[in-house]
Amino acid sequence: MQNDALYSLLYANFDWHPSRISAFTDLVMGVIKAKTITIKELAMNVGSKGDLHAQIIKTERFLLKQKIDYVSLGKIIFNLIKKENKIMIAIDRTNWKFGKKDINFLVATLVLDGISIPIVWELLESQGNSNTAERQALIQQVLQIIPKENIECIVAYREFIGEGWFKYLDETQGLNFAIRVKKSEQIPHPNGGKVKLSHVFKDINETDIMTHKNKIYKTPIQITALGLPQEELLIVASNYVMGQEALTIYKKRWSIERTFKSLKTSGFNIEDT
Repeated sequence: MQNDALYSLLYANFDWHPSRISAFTDLVMGVIKAKTITIKELAMNVGSKGDLHAQIIKTERFLLKQKIDYVSLGKIIFNLIKKENKIMIAIDRTNWKFGKKDINFLVATLVLDGISIPIVWELLESQGNSNTAERQALIQQVLQIIPKENIECIVAYREFIGEGWFKYLDETQGLNFAIRVKKSEQIPHPNGGKVKLSHVFKDINETDIMTHKNKIYKTPIQITALGLPQEELLIVASNYVMGQEALTIYKKRWSIERTFKSLKTSGFNIEDT
């Protein structure tokens, strides 16, 4: 996308002063050219009548004072990539340190042809896993941008589990999901009590796929296990698919890991700031 096309797109969706839209356009294109978000490098791509110092001041002023409606920005992204097929949402958490301070983000991305595009994010107040309320708030923001009927499913790693969370996705929102679970997770045993998934799939061999229907956290679930080396298991819990299809869908979650790497170190270089 060229500067003029991006400017026109932003002008049609934001009620900003034209000079602010122009500055934002320059910043977006600057990230692509500079492959970093450090202020000095970005400022070199921002139009200004003065020297580099003036460009830096203009960039800093924009970032400090311009309020950005991220829902509107998300809708722009969604409309740009919207296809006939439904869109998969990957959620995960990424963190790094700034001195002694933990920076811990909960992020939702659009999965598109092997890449993930961040569309909603929350800076968590504490180190470690997110809680159910924080995850629900993230999904609520996603639904402000993307209609529920356009979402194929939610994919997530095994820290995104819990009774309240599964119930929220399945019953409250009616969203499909494919989430990895731990082999130590327990499910109801037909004769009463609980049994670990590691025991349910104890006879699985490497590269074998086994399936099982049961409940996890009181939610009806289709469980798929893939045998891995050293007697490890990849187990995917889903409320709508199972078998090879569940594994194929879950595999697309890896795109969010590549996105985090690009954002933090090997592309936008957020950690350098």
